[in-house]
Amino acid sequence: MKWKKEWDRFYKDKRYVMWWPSEAVIRWTKRCCFAEKTLVLDSGCGNGRHILFFAKNGLTAHGVDISSKSLVMARQSLKKEGAEQ
Repeated sequence: MKWKKEWDRFYKDKRYVMWWPSEAVIRWTKRCCFAEKTLVLDSGCGNGRHILFFAKNGLTAHGVDISSKSLVMARQSLKKEGAEQ
């Protein structure tokens, strides 16, 4: 899989990885997610920056990604912040 290798290389380097949620996701969450039982699927979750944001705001989030390296980063980030679900 060409793209899997490319994304694994991107996340291995870490120079361009963003760690904060995008402004669009923050606005969408505030506008659309009213109840704590809201379930969110982050397709292409990368390092989990949005999953962590959702968890910190009382939402249940699950993430999938083609890159195994990004999923390792996401798990580590969630564990470090105490937000594992």
